Amino acid sequence: MHSLIVYSLLLATLAFGQPPPQSADSRAQQPPLTVSNLRVMKDQEAFETFPIMNTNGNTVAQLSSIIFDWESGRTKFAVLLLFENITDRRSFTAVPWELLKFDTNSSAIVILASNDKLRRAPVVDPEKLPPRTGGNWGQEFYAHFEVTSGRDAVGTSGLPGGVVQGAASRLPDVEDPVGRGLAFYLWGAGFLLVLAVGWLFVTRKRWTG
Repeated sequence: MHSLIVYSLLLATLAFGQPPPQSADSRAQQPPLTVSNLRVMKDQEAFETFPIMNTNGNTVAQLSSIIFDWESGRTKFAVLLLFENITDRRSFTAVPWELLKFDTNSSAIVILASNDKLRRAPVVDPEKLPPRTGGNWGQEFYAHFEVTSGRDAVGTSGLPGGVVQGAASRLPDVEDPVGRGLAFYLWGAGFLLVLAVGWLFVTRKRWTG
């Protein structure tokens, strides 16, 4: 009898002790995403790859890079890699920054766009996108996502050093969450290997000579 009571209390604790799951409406009411949020996420997780979920809590994309406004320096577009549950092509698209929210409860990035909107979004080549834009560039993205151009854009203060800055606004490579650090390490190791082989060659030549 005693064990049954303890078991019942344990079940009650598990049932009522957990926070209730968030609704789509509550996620939609979260504050806008800022680059300061990205910096905090990067500080908390060195290999952060910035996944993006929809208001239903499903991960649908990954933040690849940011496009800024040329004159104001404000964030203008987020370049996203769309996952297989959106399109099996794993294509890229640019999304108005106004659609991104920061879920303060789960420290996650939320996009206020339906899966169908993302699926039908204009496809872009991330290597050909400008780091900064001006004028009417990107109006097709505003039109597709039905967003008023320039509304509620967020400033760039507090950019994660070495993460968002650099060659414009590139985030860690989407296929390599380690980013450029691994490439630099491999390059350094290869350079040291060449030096070691050269030293051995010179030393052996002296001994045989």
